Amino acid sequence: MNTENDTNAYDNGLVIEGLMGIQPLERFLQALADAALEMTRAAGVGLTIEGASRPLTVISAGAAALSLDEKQYGQNDGPRLHGARTGEEVVVDDMLTETRWGDYPAYAAATGIHSCGSFPLSTDHGGTAGALNVYGQALHAFVAMDFQLLRSLAPRASGAITRTQRLVISEQLATQSRRRLPPAPSSTRPWAW
Repeated sequence: MNTENDTNAYDNGLVIEGLMGIQPLERFLQALADAALEMTRAAGVGLTIEGASRPLTVISAGAAALSLDEKQYGQNDGPRLHGARTGEEVVVDDMLTETRWGDYPAYAAATGIHSCGSFPLSTDHGGTAGALNVYGQALHAFVAMDFQLLRSLAPRASGAITRTQRLVISEQLATQSRRRLPPAPSSTRPWAW
């Protein structure tokens, strides 16, 4: 129903804005990020979604996530953005030997982050809505069990975001439909009592 060329389609920017104001979603995602932080050796955990004009960190836990996210957004590249845009899982065990993403790995290492992981948030349409990201202070900070946990949390975040997006889109489409309907005349009744 929604295509790039559909002029009656929902406004993705408004969908993202709508998601940010829904408290049950925010509480759920925050609890998910807090659990990931507590259950792994992460110094920071964040959830990024692709906004209308740029990616947004919607939830974070731990001190490291926000500044590292902003650095990636500023240069429009980095492990978090790579995972969110490609749908590929990204694991960096040693930022000092990482050669992708310009000066981002050196910046991360200078802030004390030496490893990270990015786990895509899938959509119903086979694309990605964003990524669940973890940042570690140690080299090889995350072990197989951590990745198993993070891989199990990413679909939960995806599901919550997707269900909430559907609600917001439904509300937008209903509002558009109401605007297009002519007002019913108040003096005419099709039936008589």
